[in-house]
Amino acid sequence: LERIKAYELASSQVADGAHVDREALKAHAVMSGIVANCEGQGNPARRPGADWPPLSPRRSEYVRPVGDEVLLAGMAGPNGTAEGAGPAHSAETQDPERWAATVERMRELERAAARPGLCGAGGGRAPPPMASMVMQYFRRAANIPRIMGGMLAYLKDTPAEILINNDSGSDHAAWLRAMPPPASAVRAVLVYSNDIHEIRAYNRLGLLASAELVVFMQDDDVPVVSGRWLTRAVSLLHKFPQMGMLGGYRGRMDDGKKLKTNNANDGAKYGAEYEKDRYKVTKPVPFKEKELGFPFMWIYKVNMGPLLVRRSWFEHLGQFHLNFSCPGDPGIGFDFEYSVRLWHENVRVGLYDPLWTHHVHVGTQVKSLSKMSAKKNPMGTVWVNERRNNLQLYHMYPKLHHVEGTRLARALWKELQHFKVVAKYQSKRQG
Repeated sequence: LERIKAYELASSQVADGAHVDREALKAHAVMSGIVANCEGQGNPARRPGADWPPLSPRRSEYVRPVGDEVLLAGMAGPNGTAEGAGPAHSAETQDPERWAATVERMRELERAAARPGLCGAGGGRAPPPMASMVMQYFRRAANIPRIMGGMLAYLKDTPAEILINNDSGSDHAAWLRAMPPPASAVRAVLVYSNDIHEIRAYNRLGLLASAELVVFMQDDDVPVVSGRWLTRAVSLLHKFPQMGMLGGYRGRMDDGKKLKTNNANDGAKYGAEYEKDRYKVTKPVPFKEKELGFPFMWIYKVNMGPLLVRRSWFEHLGQFHLNFSCPGDPGIGFDFEYSVRLWHENVRVGLYDPLWTHHVHVGTQVKSLSKMSAKKNPMGTVWVNERRNNLQLYHMYPKLHHVEGTRLARALWKELQHFKVVAKYQSKRQG
């Protein structure tokens, strides 16, 4: 709380000057919501083995924000509490007059931010960025220069924004050193909303994003400096307006059998770094788009890291489902659930390989949740959550998951051409 107060004081001092950074205002909007959200962690805790009713595929907590209130949307639930459950940390956040005053203050700061270089001479806003990169960070200091260096070297003069939630509240100096210079076309916002679950960080920063293309990434995925991963993604989204999400790691076709151990499906698995799969079941993407010419396929479900989504659909469909990461539990299967939800709404899901380096475990590591909970639960919290969340998909989408959804994705393969993995592609992948 002391850090929050210090930050708000600094923000007010900046706002009184001649130059105000709009990106700092965004960060201020997030900071102003921390007090209400630092204790409420979303849905009431549901422990493994508890009675779980079927979940609704849609959520009403998040709606498309309107006007200037976009910066404050999603900070509190419909009852004034953090995302709709649990008491607010401060009763002041539930005061309608205080809320209205906060919104008005944000409008004043927005007007003060209208200066040459950010907005046009006519008072209009600057054009939206090409992409918004959203990342949840927790104690991987050695990865900071690699991730930021890779993104900044690739983006260069591309209008883009990077939104980072420093969940561990650590390595602040390293992040400051990695920030883009003020003259850069890439804008970066470092947010301190500590000890919240990964899904909640993605949802909050997803609302904060300015671009239609939002790239959700993890702190152990390093973007490639060379290549055309972003332009290829944009090309696919322009080519297929009915595609709501593009996976950049791996994905599954549930054309196998339902496993009794974890309620998952042992169907075909495709995607990036197939040669590193310790189980040797991942296959390279076997198709390519006819006109664009690079590996791409339609797929039923995709894995996190990275996920490239259309912000409009992401907001309209309620963002990532919070019940797949209850307080105290790891978030497992939220990427699969959102994939199935898109197919349920007749929106497509695709998969390609951006040639990123995945699972770069450098720096301080967090002990496995399954090991930490071994004494309390012999099966492990991770395993129990995976089994439970996989089962929820059958309750949420009884007419779609998994047979019909897989059929819908497979039917679109006729639009694609078969792609033969040659040595040239393998060298790029391994390099």
